[in-house]
Amino acid sequence: MKIINLIKIPAILLMLPLIAACSSDDDDDHKGNGGASDIVGNWFLYDEVEPEFYSFKKNGNFIFELCGIQSDKYDYEWVEEPGNYWANDGDLVLQYSDKDIETEYYEYKVKRDVLTLTDEYGNEYRYERTDCKSLEECLDEYGL
Repeated sequence: MKIINLIKIPAILLMLPLIAACSSDDDDDHKGNGGASDIVGNWFLYDEVEPEFYSFKKNGNFIFELCGIQSDKYDYEWVEEPGNYWANDGDLVLQYSDKDIETEYYEYKVKRDVLTLTDEYGNEYRYERTDCKSLEECLDEYGL
């Protein structure tokens, strides 16, 4: 009986690395499989020239805010555009209320608190989830 127990313990110890290797570090990695619920919330893109802010609501509405900072004059150009969005299986469609603005198409991925949008040209934009309620609040928080 003691021999069987002596064999079991090393066998279990040898299996532990295999069990740990099967776990995934990508548990918080979503490629849109949850649909719109993946991106609901507020997202901030830190950029010293053109910081951006998205607020995605559960009802399919969003608000996009952009601040163009002209460093030589310290002048600011504010843009705030509402619209509707659709998100499903990693695809995001943004349709602005202003019909002069073209509908935008992105692939998106959420990993932890980072939303990555990839446009049709392969450009990636990384937004951080934020508790800020507006771009102006984020600018104050980040000291821009």
